[in-house]
Amino acid sequence: MGFGVRERSSSEMIIRLLRSSNSRVSRTNNQPQQTQEQLTAEQQKLMDESGKMLEYLRKEVFKLRGYNLQLKTDFDLLKDNNQRLMDTNASAGASFAALNQHAVEQTKHPTLR
Repeated sequence: MGFGVRERSSSEMIIRLLRSSNSRVSRTNNQPQQTQEQLTAEQQKLMDESGKMLEYLRKEVFKLRGYNLQLKTDFDLLKDNNQRLMDTNASAGASFAALNQHAVEQTKHPTLR
């Protein structure tokens, strides 16, 4: 099954957040004249943003695990129903063959009726 619009937008949001974090890190690394306080503030900001991203990803993983569990449950139910239908079909086929054979026998020997 493919991803829905919601899952795709979540993935796109994660990618945007990661790219924005990476660009901030590269800008920080290119500015050696920053004071220790500015660097620490920027690092704290990045840590806060990383924490938010991790929390978001944890929630997404939790939702996807629930969705996966539901799909597994549905799959098991469909598998059971499919097996039951195949068994019923085989039984109906055997009954049809037996009735067909009986009809052929009846037409060969009309006096046995």
